Amino acid sequence: MGFIKHLNMTIRGKKDDLAWLQNINNYAFLKEVSTESAKSVEKFCRYTVESYYQILLKPSVDGVEYTNNSYTVEDENITNLLSEIISNDVWINKNNYNNTEHDIKVVLDLIVIGLLVAINRKNLFEELKDILSEISHTEVNVKDDLVIIYEILSTKYSAEEKNNIIITDEKVNQMMGLLDFNLVKTTKDDENEINYIKTNFKNSHHVKDYLINDNNYEFFKIENKLIEEKFNPKELDTQLLVHGTKKKNILSILNSGIASQPGYISSGSMLGVGAYFARLDEVGKSMQYADQFLLVAEVATGKEYKLSAPCDGRKLLISNPEYQSVHCVAGPYLRHDEYCIYHDNQIKVKYLIQIKPTTEEIK
Repeated sequence: MGFIKHLNMTIRGKKDDLAWLQNINNYAFLKEVSTESAKSVEKFCRYTVESYYQILLKPSVDGVEYTNNSYTVEDENITNLLSEIISNDVWINKNNYNNTEHDIKVVLDLIVIGLLVAINRKNLFEELKDILSEISHTEVNVKDDLVIIYEILSTKYSAEEKNNIIITDEKVNQMMGLLDFNLVKTTKDDENEINYIKTNFKNSHHVKDYLINDNNYEFFKIENKLIEEKFNPKELDTQLLVHGTKKKNILSILNSGIASQPGYISSGSMLGVGAYFARLDEVGKSMQYADQFLLVAEVATGKEYKLSAPCDGRKLLISNPEYQSVHCVAGPYLRHDEYCIYHDNQIKVKYLIQIKPTTEEIK
């Protein structure tokens, strides 16, 4: 793997190799990860995490020993849901190796571990913090932020059984103590908004609407103070929109938000690299990208640049700064409307919707 070569040379003090590590374009190889390489990497990650205990698991940041904060989820249903979300994202399971996207996560962990070793051995925090943020999907601004990455790695690779980690309530609480969001039950204060969303779902007219109905989904509310504090600084007009994604992405989204610049893991789309949303009354459009969960977000669409054909919306808004979002209207190119947002602080996830299997799917 080229990454390992450049990492080793960086640790030896080679500046050209450090520049290679800093360039996100050099991580395109992640799209070509094989199952066999992921299996060997998983073993290496576990060995490295154990071997570098003092460096990776219990660091002293600025001379202060870090003590992990615990978190208690009191509701059993939410605990079970969090167990499922966490297992979809980070836990290695011997039955999951047929999933290429899961394999990529394992290799990502190897890269994160390598960057952490370089940071610690050569004091390269300032040089590598930006690329570490992108690879780990964790905001890294100061050295204290490394602690979260250290401890999540620790939690991921502390197994009771080889090749199959058991997810316990204790581990859920441990992981949740490291994350920035809370998952809570909806209350009476949310009823009007949820009823509005459900009414729109019922009025949806998409071929995939059959995947969601009143009898097979449940709402949970998302609380994330960091995202709430940064949301909509320009006080733009907002609306509720729906976003579909695979279950492996849910934990990252709940913790860090829907990324408007997914970078190297993005396959590109008709309106350029951005965060895509559908109307509530076209929920089936989002369902075709989801497998177990939907997300309803408050989106600061502001002044919409409306068009009827594909284009690079990001470049379009740079040339037309009076607009804050792109709205591709249904027509010759699209059967259903599409919204695209290009700034993270215009998106706040409000509800996680758990899609429950239908009787036919269970059979």
